[in-house]
Amino acid sequence: MVKLGEEVAIDGNIYRTVIPQEPKEITIESLYNQLNQINLNLSILVDTLRWDGKYESIDLNITGNTERTSYPFGGSFKFRPRILIISANQPITIQLNSTENAPIPLNVLDMPLTLSNIYPRLDIKRIFVTTGQNDTQLKILAFG
Repeated sequence: MVKLGEEVAIDGNIYRTVIPQEPKEITIESLYNQLNQINLNLSILVDTLRWDGKYESIDLNITGNTERTSYPFGGSFKFRPRILIISANQPITIQLNSTENAPIPLNVLDMPLTLSNIYPRLDIKRIFVTTGQNDTQLKILAFG
């Protein structure tokens, strides 16, 4: 008779017997948690497959004291950005998608600001930029 933990040879292959685990009770909550995790993993996979393989570059000189100017000028990016890189040679403040959203102040030492792996729920369509008193060189790269 084979005991737990012993090795057994069958047709030249070696197997080790293991201790059976106690069966766990499946509850609605545990099932929901597992389904939720599967949904999250599938969402990430589907999102990864939706990359358009496009990019957009905005390179501008902006006059001082510009307030909440929307970029790109056409109203929104031509695709859903997955990666955004924002840099400027002067401090700026940005707001994503709407002037109602919280401002994000960026100093020169914060540049370049790189937002990578942007998920579709964030869906950045435009960036509103406010500059200080000096003229500012602004560069926005969007990849998607």
